[in-house]
Amino acid sequence: MVMQAFIDDSHDDELYVLAGHIASVEAWAQLSRDWERLLPKFGVLSSSGRYAFKMSEMAKLPERMERVAPFYRLIEEHVTISISAWLRKSDIKRAFSRLVSPTATLAFENSIRPFDLVFCGLLDWMNKSKAEVSKWVDYQLPIDFYFDEQSEKTLMWASWDKFVATRQADFKDFVGGVPRFEDDEKFLPLQAADLWAWWVREWIEADTPEQMHMPDFGPFQAAREDHIKVDFQLTEDTLARVLRTSALAQLGPGHLIYDVKFPFSREHQDSPDVGIVRIS
Repeated sequence: MVMQAFIDDSHDDELYVLAGHIASVEAWAQLSRDWERLLPKFGVLSSSGRYAFKMSEMAKLPERMERVAPFYRLIEEHVTISISAWLRKSDIKRAFSRLVSPTATLAFENSIRPFDLVFCGLLDWMNKSKAEVSKWVDYQLPIDFYFDEQSEKTLMWASWDKFVATRQADFKDFVGGVPRFEDDEKFLPLQAADLWAWWVREWIEADTPEQMHMPDFGPFQAAREDHIKVDFQLTEDTLARVLRTSALAQLGPGHLIYDVKFPFSREHQDSPDVGIVRIS
């Protein structure tokens, strides 16, 4: 059984969220057929003249919000697990400001992209937590990742081999090939990811992340209690570790970088990147 993860982003000036769903190829094929049948009646016309689902457009009018329900029911029916990972952009700045090197100038802050941090953090956590997640849901490996078309794809493709080479030996067994970036009007599961990413950001902004367990969307509520959701936050401490490790890899041997929050603690300098994880 080949598994596929379809992921989309949702962000504002402070939050950056990547979220979506994992299911088998067969399940995604059925969802796509059912989703396509819903679009003419419940979707909106896109700039291309096609009917599509875009959560930001649905949220503009109350009558559109009521039309979200049948799309979410398809997600509940077909997906294996819903996932999300996110950070606060202000935490990136605070994490970077904690790093000090007596042997080099750290000047990469402006090149840090939230997409890279969240995506890599999500993949690393999912790979390290395969056994834990499998207690709740039976998903097979490897998993192929799909994203909506965006500018990050060129840099992602260029750095993918290096990224994989720096991971644990079993990482290649976890993830499929190079992540793909596709048109969400042709790959309809990306529209399902858009729905989840938008709502995850809404709940985080409202300080109600518990909504992911049994969501209340306003005009309707979730119906499936055994629908597993995993939420991963990259905290300031997590980001400081990630940025320190990345900088050391770029600088090469002989350089030192200290996290001034834990200046003398090797435990904190080398502790695993765990962040905050919620499974419901």
